[in-house]
Amino acid sequence: MMKQANLRLVASLGLLLAVTAAVVFATFDAQMFIYLRALRLWAVLLVLGLVATGLYFDAYRLKRMAELAGTAVTLKQCVPVILGNYFFALLTPGATGGPVAQVALLRKAGVPVGKATVLAVVRTLLSLFVLVLCLPVVVYLDDGIAAWLPKHLAVGAAMAVVAAGCGMLKLMQVRRFALLFKRVACRLLPGKARQLLRFFRDLEAALTLLGQSGRGMAEAFVYTVFSLFALYSIVPVLFAGMGAPVAWGTVLGRVVLLNFVLYFAPTPGGAGVAEGGFVLLFSTLYPASMVGIAALLWRLFSEYLPFMLGFIAMVRVFGYHFLKNSQLLAADEGGKCG
Repeated sequence: MMKQANLRLVASLGLLLAVTAAVVFATFDAQMFIYLRALRLWAVLLVLGLVATGLYFDAYRLKRMAELAGTAVTLKQCVPVILGNYFFALLTPGATGGPVAQVALLRKAGVPVGKATVLAVVRTLLSLFVLVLCLPVVVYLDDGIAAWLPKHLAVGAAMAVVAAGCGMLKLMQVRRFALLFKRVACRLLPGKARQLLRFFRDLEAALTLLGQSGRGMAEAFVYTVFSLFALYSIVPVLFAGMGAPVAWGTVLGRVVLLNFVLYFAPTPGGAGVAEGGFVLLFSTLYPASMVGIAALLWRLFSEYLPFMLGFIAMVRVFGYHFLKNSQLLAADEGGKCG
């Protein structure tokens, strides 16, 4: 287990270094150092404040959701859960280790594994729901995102994503359709039956929690918006700190689109996809070398800094040899196809 974890850590760090080198190579010119030196101290301090604000609201959201699930955790216990998510998400393909780390840390805080799993799923659903709701607005207001596609078709496609997602979640609450989804999934992907059944079971429990308290979930939704707004504001602040004019609506909209895509990125922590998407989206607004610097700083503050803090949190909670513990990230048992 320890050897495998070390290899995963080395591979992830190697990938991050390779991506960083690729971004620098693709965007390098003589202006890059000028833009880097132009970055103001107030922008760096503001970015750090935004990171802290985003993580605080994320942790407070988790605390509120735990209360709705009938379990009590303190804000101090929630912070390592959020940071541990960043740490393991950056080590695993598709960020799949993030939710599992959340469950392990919540279990350590005294939350039963069933409720811990549901909380991790609900946290993901809330963040994704905010992004999905923003998609039609972003596409409608930003002509540069889908210039090759007529606006009414682009907005229609975005609204179709919203409708499909909401419709699927609504159907999952109907027992007959839920059973149908399970049977079809088991037949189409028999080798993944256990994982799919576990996913459906957790999703059903998460939807039950979402429907239990409208007011409580509305609060969690607001905390989600505050958290994401703080973390996404890092990008316009970085551009402003380098002396560039910033259209906040356009920049934040493209950050929303990029983060929505990252939910489906197969690489650890979205490495490569994040940087490449950032350069693609913002190179039409700013000089390439400025975009390259902003991409690297954005990842440094929004992902790599929480990643390092997450490592410290994991050490404090589980000890220096936490990667040796084969039970730490053990998945619970699945079921059988019916």
